Amino acid sequence: MKTIMLSISIALFAVASAQENKKPVDSKIDNVTVFLNGAQVSRKATVQIPVGTTDLVFHDVSTAVNPQSIQVTTDFSITVLAVNHQINYIEEQNKREEITKLDTQLKALKEKLNYQMAMLQVFQQEENMLIKNQAIGGSNVLLKAADLKEAMDFQRARMTEVKNKQLEINQIIATLNKDITNIQMQLLEMKAQNTRASGE
Repeated sequence: MKTIMLSISIALFAVASAQENKKPVDSKIDNVTVFLNGAQVSRKATVQIPVGTTDLVFHDVSTAVNPQSIQVTTDFSITVLAVNHQINYIEEQNKREEITKLDTQLKALKEKLNYQMAMLQVFQQEENMLIKNQAIGGSNVLLKAADLKEAMDFQRARMTEVKNKQLEINQIIATLNKDITNIQMQLLEMKAQNTRASGE
């Protein structure tokens, strides 16, 4: 396996406090030099630390780092007591748990979407049935004005309910589709990232 030499340059801002702290630090890759048998990665970070002893924890570092090659430099007068490299398996587990939760959420949204699509189909079939039954009693049957008015009132009221229900369901479907798309995009991004354990 190819090893990586790591060089970290930090800008420090001291604040008055004398307690021991553990502080996570976000560092960014500043320069990479690739060799035949490995690479040298330089990262930079700016961090505010209190006076006293502080453990600075640099996350998302390669697991292939050669611990003896790590160098830490700064323009400020500080004493580096020790430099350790370790592998963080918990971060990988947290990422996997997030993906599992999103998968479960996605499945629930798809089930809701399937139900709404089925309900929409029911109301569409009812609308078709109402349209087909507009010829009340057949073409040869004469209806009294009161019966005709009652039938038309029922037809209009029910058709209005059916149409309103279809509009409502279509809005729910649009929202569900948007939520599903957002979760699918988030899952793609998370799964595309390296979910293996990371060094720190």
